[in-house]
Amino acid sequence: MKKSLLFTIGKGILLGAFLFFIPKILLLFIIPFILFRIFFFRKMKGGNFWEHKLAFADKVRSMSEEDYEQFKTTRPSHNCR
Repeated sequence: MKKSLLFTIGKGILLGAFLFFIPKILLLFIIPFILFRIFFFRKMKGGNFWEHKLAFADKVRSMSEEDYEQFKTTRPSHNCR
């Protein structure tokens, strides 16, 4: 009887501690991670970020030799490295 009563009390303490600390865990770790993914990964994955880099590469590939030499001497203000 004592063992089952102590086991039940122990489970109650663990459950209470879990319910007490879970909002802090959500605020400190999970919510910032979700916000980071929403704001940064969506822009990098399949958004304008990759399309812009590919469009720039296609523009350079389609240049003639004269245009490419001029491009190398006068670099644009945005550097895509």
